[in-house]
Amino acid sequence: MNSVKISIIALLGLMASHGAQAQNNTFQLKFEKEKSAPNEKVFVRYLVENELHLDSVILDQSKQYKGEVKGPTMVTLYYSSQGTPFFGQRGLRKWDKVNLYVDQGLSTVSFSDKIADAKIIGSAVQREYADYADYMKAFELKAEEIQTERSKLYQSKSPDKQQLAAINVRMDSLEKEANKAKESYIAANKASYFSLLALKDIAGYSIDVEKMEPLYALLDSKLKLKEEGQQLGKAIETAKKLAIGQLAPDFTQPDLSGKEVKLSDFKGKYVLLDFWASWCAPCRADNPNLVKAYTAFKDRNFTILGLSLDKPGKRDVWLGAIEKDGLPWHHISDLTGWKNEVAALYGIQAIPQNFLIGPDGKIIAKNLHGNELIEKLDKLL
Repeated sequence: MNSVKISIIALLGLMASHGAQAQNNTFQLKFEKEKSAPNEKVFVRYLVENELHLDSVILDQSKQYKGEVKGPTMVTLYYSSQGTPFFGQRGLRKWDKVNLYVDQGLSTVSFSDKIADAKIIGSAVQREYADYADYMKAFELKAEEIQTERSKLYQSKSPDKQQLAAINVRMDSLEKEANKAKESYIAANKASYFSLLALKDIAGYSIDVEKMEPLYALLDSKLKLKEEGQQLGKAIETAKKLAIGQLAPDFTQPDLSGKEVKLSDFKGKYVLLDFWASWCAPCRADNPNLVKAYTAFKDRNFTILGLSLDKPGKRDVWLGAIEKDGLPWHHISDLTGWKNEVAALYGIQAIPQNFLIGPDGKIIAKNLHGNELIEKLDKLL
């Protein structure tokens, strides 16, 4: 099933800032352009610990930029020949842009008409990135092509459902091919930083331990010591504890009236532990399917326990979503958003996610969306 998820981290490693070390690393960018004209600008955009940095360099005044990062970090450069304000463009896809990776030291960006065609000479991490980007380029271009087709269908007044389904199948197939290519890259480049990022991409929001553990074992020990490497290692260990057949970790959370509720209170029933939030569009879109399943099986020893990741001060919004979507089952939350201890206990990095738990308290299935939940319950009950 092809579905959209809301995530607290960028699951695609090439779209976010990565790495964290004790000290800040200073990097420099030097721009070399054959012909400079008045007002020409290059916008420099990157993240440091989820904080966005967006600066500009006016090429006829300065040819250099200096910044600080905490480790290997993607920087995106946007070229504006007329000096158009960054938010003056209608969508970033219209920009002439290029990505590079910085860590520390100097990177030189040489171009003539289009920065997308720039020659970039930088640090070792940039050379690794250039090799990895070239290796994955065919998949990226194909993905863009499929996404463009899908966008056109969505923009039509009455999208053809069969065509959309066919496009989603193609995208799923392409993702599997790309993941196979990433696995081959990891095996051949065990010490490359981009092998670690590729592995994070493959892992996604729901880790397949049998696949991930051997791949993680291939990584160079230095990569495992990086913050991302340690996080991935911990995520794999958490996923082991949440595998099918394992006991679902017990917990306590307040319900709508403030009463403390335990997961173990539902022992003896089939219970779907559903992680969601009022602000999560994919969660709200899947709620009608949960209502349908609940209605069909509520009298057959099945219930739902909804755990919301709504934020502090959003109790009324949470209650409003429950009422509007008509969710008649048990609801719990401490309203701490992504800081929710149960979300951490269950390794939740994206929503919607759910766990189907049997009467004996063991996990039967995970991430049942659409009609999958009804199909599973129909077999069980």
